[in-house]
Amino acid sequence: MPTVTLQPAETKGIDTFVLDGSTNDRSTGEGMRVGWTSSPKEARALVEFDLTTVLAKTLRAREISSVTLTLNHKSDQNFSSAHTKDLSIQVLNGSFSESATWVYRDGSSESWTTAGGDVLVAPGTVTTTYTGDSNLVITSTTPTAGNLLYQVHDAIKNRAFKYRFLVKMESGSPYRYVNFWSSSAGSESDRPKLDITYSRKRILTPMRSYSTKPSNMRRPRSPK
Repeated sequence: MPTVTLQPAETKGIDTFVLDGSTNDRSTGEGMRVGWTSSPKEARALVEFDLTTVLAKTLRAREISSVTLTLNHKSDQNFSSAHTKDLSIQVLNGSFSESATWVYRDGSSESWTTAGGDVLVAPGTVTTTYTGDSNLVITSTTPTAGNLLYQVHDAIKNRAFKYRFLVKMESGSPYRYVNFWSSSAGSESDRPKLDITYSRKRILTPMRSYSTKPSNMRRPRSPK
C-alpha cells in the first residue's frame, strides 16, 4: 500500500502557538510551545495539514489505513522522568490563522467559541504520555473513536481535507514546557510530518449466473 508524507514548507502548512494573554504574533517562529511559562501562562500549539497537497480529492476516508503524526523536539524546560505530563491532541472547529490572543481565532475579529481553540467533541481527543527531550510520534492503524486515524477520516468527510488540531499539556506548573519545531524550521526534516498510508481497492461486480434448460426438454404443444 502506498504511503505519502506531508511535511510542508511554510507556504503549505499553518502552525503556531498561542500564549494566554499575549498579543505577539508567533506564526513565523521556529518553535511551537506547549506547557506553562513563568507567569504562569499556558501555551498551546495550533497545527494544520492541508491533505489536498498529497491526496486526490476522490480518495475516500475508508481507504486511509494508517496515519503517523511526528512533531520533532526542539527544546524543553524542567522535564524529567518525575515530571511526566500527558499531551492531548484535539481537533479544531473551522479554520484558523495566527491567533494573536486567546480571544480571537484570526487575531483581530473572529472569536473562538472556547478561548484558545474550538474543539469538536465528535472526533474525540488523543492523549499520550510525554516525558520531554524526545519527538512526539503517534501512529493509528485502526479508526477507533477519537484516535488520529479517526480524526483524519473525519477531516476528509467533513472539512474538505483540512486537518487542524490543537496540542496542549494536560497538567503542569510554571517553567515546564516543550518546544516542537514548526513548519518555519530551517531544516525540512525538523518540520511537522504526517505520514498517510492508503489503499485503492477495485470493486469487483459479481457475475450473474444464468440457468440453462436441459437440451432434451420438450416444448409444450400449442393448443389446437
